Amino acid sequence: MKKKFLLLGSLLIGLIILNLTQFSTNWEMLSILVPNFRLPRLIFLLAAGVSLSISGLIIQTVTENPLADSSTIGITSGASAGAVIFLLLSNHLHLSGNWNFAYPFFCLRRCNFEFYTDLFTCIKKECK
Repeated sequence: MKKKFLLLGSLLIGLIILNLTQFSTNWEMLSILVPNFRLPRLIFLLAAGVSLSISGLIIQTVTENPLADSSTIGITSGASAGAVIFLLLSNHLHLSGNWNFAYPFFCLRRCNFEFYTDLFTCIKKECK
């Protein structure tokens, strides 16, 4: 069992490295691209994915429905709304440069907002 997890972990790390480098061997370019562009996006996208999966697990546990997911009560729609809000703001305010990294952050924040709104509404109504 331990060997399977080690193999899976090493495969995952290999895929992440492959994704960050994208088969490039120009190390000067990679030393600029990876820490400044690709790694922050990867970290924020992984955080958004983890929060969506945790919210799905909580929803499945609370509703006792193994088919329920984060779109059941609108959490993925909230993340999409965060993406649209960012795109509208960036177009209206003519944002560029480092603001491109805020795209996944807006999705993550809006996803968390939807989750906590649903959670507090459920607590207030004493949902079971």
